[in-house]
Amino acid sequence: MAIRNQVEYDRINILNQYLLCSSQKDSKCSEESSMNHDIVKSEIGYQCTVCKWNWKRKPVSYCPGVQRYVWGDAPENLKTIGQLKKLGLKPNKPYRGIVQGGKGTYELFDANEAVPFSSDEIAAEKERKRRSRYRTCRYCKREVRREKWDDYWKACEKCLEGVIDAYYERQIVEDSLRQEELERLFAKDRDEVIQWAREILSKGENAFILDTETTGLDGDAEIVQVAIIDLNGSTVYETLVKPVCSIPEETTRIHGITNDMVANAPKYDFVHDQLMSLLLGKKVVIYNADFDIRMIYQSGKYYGYLPVILVESWQCAMKQYATYFGEWSEYYGSYRWQKLPSGDHSASGDCIATLELIKKMASSKLSIELSE
Repeated sequence: MAIRNQVEYDRINILNQYLLCSSQKDSKCSEESSMNHDIVKSEIGYQCTVCKWNWKRKPVSYCPGVQRYVWGDAPENLKTIGQLKKLGLKPNKPYRGIVQGGKGTYELFDANEAVPFSSDEIAAEKERKRRSRYRTCRYCKREVRREKWDDYWKACEKCLEGVIDAYYERQIVEDSLRQEELERLFAKDRDEVIQWAREILSKGENAFILDTETTGLDGDAEIVQVAIIDLNGSTVYETLVKPVCSIPEETTRIHGITNDMVANAPKYDFVHDQLMSLLLGKKVVIYNADFDIRMIYQSGKYYGYLPVILVESWQCAMKQYATYFGEWSEYYGSYRWQKLPSGDHSASGDCIATLELIKKMASSKLSIELSE
């Protein structure tokens, strides 16, 4: 706001200093501020001879240089700016007091020193009030009264229906374009999965499929069964594994492996060496690879095996199938994982189901093949 005259400048400067120092409670400000009050002893403690305020202790506020009043106690001639405005007046001299009300601190001006608003100021105020009752429609550019105006759509009553119709038509077009773009991206991702599946099947003897069954899902779970098959579906390796901990009943109900079944099975330290020798140099495909790799680490830790498995060539068929299936999760911003189709919760059965799934994806047509 532009400062138009020295009186207004002084008024603003004094008020800013008062508000600033009143909000500061540190000892340095207290010491400096109390020196600005003309303090004298009073019956209840201390009083400033300038602002006439009373304290039980020495004040820490800044003296405004004028008398302070409680709301309702100020002399009749002292008015706030709002009160003067109702009388058609504006301040012409510095404020003569301040009053503290429920909503803050207000300056008080002497009504006898105030002057009427000029004709230009009165006209400007009338125009401001008039404009507050009107809104300009951004579509037809007409000024309309507020009751004929929709604040949400920023439109007048005459334009409102057309504005809403245009908005939803635009939304339909944008949604259609967005859907086309998503379908294009989904098709591209799906093509990459099909090419991945074809590449896996082309590995021949250099690729295996692995699956495990475990005692559970937590950080102490162990492998109780492991199977490996080749791309012809032949079993390369399959065995039960005796865990260090017992198999919980709820887990047995899922995969059917009991503690009696693994009682005479080899322990994981024996199985680990066989697994690593079979998988060395092979591309290994697993449905939910992160889980099975974690289970290999966890089972090995009981026997001192460090997590040194080379997993660069171990690939997850579950993530590939999620992309192929194409169910997008807005919440996670990725494709939603799917259960293994036809899996029977046995290590060898899930290996076979994973192989069949890879063959199904590999046999699908690429986008370019569909258009031929």
